[in-house]
Amino acid sequence: MSELGDLLELLHGAGTGDRTVCATVTSWQHHERTRDAFTAQIEEGNAAVFLAVGAGDEPAPAESTTTTRLWIAPPDRVREESGDHVAVRRGQLWWTYSPDEGALTNADDEDAVDQIAARAPFAVFMPERLAPEWEMDVLFDEGGGRRGDGAWVQMALRSADGHWSAAIRQAADGDAVEQMIFISDADPTPWVPEQHGGREMQVRRPASEWASASVRLTLEGTAIEVTSTDVDADRLAEIAATLVRAPDAPPPFA
Repeated sequence: MSELGDLLELLHGAGTGDRTVCATVTSWQHHERTRDAFTAQIEEGNAAVFLAVGAGDEPAPAESTTTTRLWIAPPDRVREESGDHVAVRRGQLWWTYSPDEGALTNADDEDAVDQIAARAPFAVFMPERLAPEWEMDVLFDEGGGRRGDGAWVQMALRSADGHWSAAIRQAADGDAVEQMIFISDADPTPWVPEQHGGREMQVRRPASEWASASVRLTLEGTAIEVTSTDVDADRLAEIAATLVRAPDAPPPFA
């Protein structure tokens, strides 16, 4: 078979084989050209902005090379290493480590939203109900890391077939961490005040198919943003309208 035929066979069977795959991927980036291209895309209104700021005495290099090592072991194990960052996944469970964030995992999150709600220094909200076709992972960061961030919670929603996803991000209203985990207002797409389910919220519909749809609201002192790149703003508003306060204790036995 030709090289093209081999490639097409691999692509056709991607995700269904039983062989372990190991790969090393090297990427090169010219930072000034990347910045110029990204700025041009922002000016055209075709992107959302996430801002990260670092400090240091050394001048930034003109270009950089990143090497990523990847292992995939069917049916559900993945490991990725890039510099000091490590990510491991087994089925629905995942673990990550980086010098800035430390070790994070959702291993203790199954059926433990009540534990997170009890630990968070703000009211935590969750969907009142989810259809069986949807799965949810919950991540809680107590904050206070190297950047001195405040606490935040993220609920990652995804369809069982992997085609759709959304995120519900939460932090104390007015907390500085809100500026880090929420989409930057540098995105020129306007926020539109709307009411859904009796709740006032700000809705942003993407200007292009690649941008994110987002909904913002505040409940009981908690700033909440529901965002997705593939679920439309109206459906996100439906989620926001049905958020309920997560229990902070197990239900009574009787």
